[in-house]
Amino acid sequence: MQKTFLYHLNSLTYALPDWHVQMTEDRRAFFRETTTGVLERVACEAPNEILTIEDLTTADLVNLDSVGAEKSVAELERLAGLDQPFFMSIN
Repeated sequence: MQKTFLYHLNSLTYALPDWHVQMTEDRRAFFRETTTGVLERVACEAPNEILTIEDLTTADLVNLDSVGAEKSVAELERLAGLDQPFFMSIN
C-alpha cells in the first residue's frame, strides 16, 4: 500500500512557544486548537495523525525532513522491487 507522510512546517511552528516569540498566547492557543499535527496515510484511507500538535516539540521539527526522507527511500525501495511502474512525488 502506498503511504503518504504529510506536514506543513510553517503551520506546525505557530503553536510552539520558542517559535514566533512575538505571538500572543491567545493566538498561539488558536493555532494549537486548529492545526493538525503530522499525518501519515495509506492511499484511499483516512489519514492517521502520528504526531499531534500538543506533543510536537522543536526537536521534532528538526527531524521531520529526515523522517520523510527515510520513509521515501523505504517506499522507493519497496516499489522498485515490484514488476510495475510507479510514480513518487516528494515536495
